[in-house]
Amino acid sequence: MRGANAAVHIHDVVASYPLQTVPGLGRYAWRSLLLKGAKVVGRHPSLNDYLAFLKEVKVGNGGEVLTAYDDHLYDVVLGDRNLQREIDRLLCVEDRTLRLFAITENDEKFLRLTGWQKKSEVFAPPLQLSLRANDKAFLRRLAVEKGIGNIFPPFVIVATVDGLARAVERMSRVNDSDFIVVKATNLASGEGMTFTSEREKAIAFGRKLFANGQKEVIVEAGYDSDSYSMQWELRPRDFRFLGASAQIMSHHGKVHEGNIVSSSLRQLPGITEREIARMQGRAYPLIDWFWRQGHRGIFGIDFIKTKKERRHRLLLLESNARVTASTYPFSVGRQLADRGIVEYGIAARNCYPSSQMNWDGLVKFLGSDIFDGEKGILPYIPNCLPEKVGLMAIAPDAPAAEDMLAHYHWALARNT
Repeated sequence: MRGANAAVHIHDVVASYPLQTVPGLGRYAWRSLLLKGAKVVGRHPSLNDYLAFLKEVKVGNGGEVLTAYDDHLYDVVLGDRNLQREIDRLLCVEDRTLRLFAITENDEKFLRLTGWQKKSEVFAPPLQLSLRANDKAFLRRLAVEKGIGNIFPPFVIVATVDGLARAVERMSRVNDSDFIVVKATNLASGEGMTFTSEREKAIAFGRKLFANGQKEVIVEAGYDSDSYSMQWELRPRDFRFLGASAQIMSHHGKVHEGNIVSSSLRQLPGITEREIARMQGRAYPLIDWFWRQGHRGIFGIDFIKTKKERRHRLLLLESNARVTASTYPFSVGRQLADRGIVEYGIAARNCYPSSQMNWDGLVKFLGSDIFDGEKGILPYIPNCLPEKVGLMAIAPDAPAAEDMLAHYHWALARNT
């Protein structure tokens, strides 16, 4: 695959329907500013100052940035011939590839209307394959077909309300589970999933999913656990493992807030390098199948490690055939390594200031702890201020990064 610099990133996150339940989604396109290559993002008063900061600390490789007048990037590009010509110019430099956030019907339509299909195919799967990879029910059926269905928690896939009630009853009898999980097949966490130990609540949530258009619903056993993810890059000739991360969760494990990555897998909290290798091996048949079918680009797998009384079972939950939250700290880590900083820990998460704050106020608040090119706090999505901002703590090892992030997450929430 061409190098990361030979890319133009257009992350219209709103167009990616599995994530439409996340508030303020369009502004997340600014996360792409952390990646190597050229980018297209929405305008914001803090953009020039933020780009100057990234250039100073050598993140994002100083790639050219084009701006759209709002965060609905596809709509803006399709309506602005001048912007299309500028993107064409960038794509012609070094025969760059176009890297989108995901491939859904909306993304495919955008590529067709702009004529950029050939520029994206090195990094993107065909639409139907992308939809399958993001379909939790398809993934479970594929695992069963491959003889590895036990890589998932005990589950039932149902297509009717009557089947839903029977499945909830069945999952409530799984001896070692802690609760019941009911989830949509193609939605992200939050509105697409619930955890409960009450059968009636589980059934009511499943009914709601059916009423909202879900053709199938997954009911499975739930466990008190820690959450992790792994990521691969599927290239024309092969696929490579990019790394593993520990997920930072809130709302009792229901909402994903961020990730912890490290130059050494041994430093990830709560899991061993051997356990990560074991999960890599168990997921391999699924990754290999999608690659052989023609999937190209980023492919993520989320899994859990159950708590001690469960003897640390490792169970796969879902795949994400798109750019994910861990893509960005992985990229920053590779940029550090390219500059000779080979030992690092990175902890990144959304933070919620308790007072009104803009980019200048955040810089002042972080003071000497702001990222200096080697260590410190690297802010991202400052265009989401004052409601939220992403903080990426970078330190010589993962525990130090965790401590730094925890301090500033706490401090921002109490700043007045």
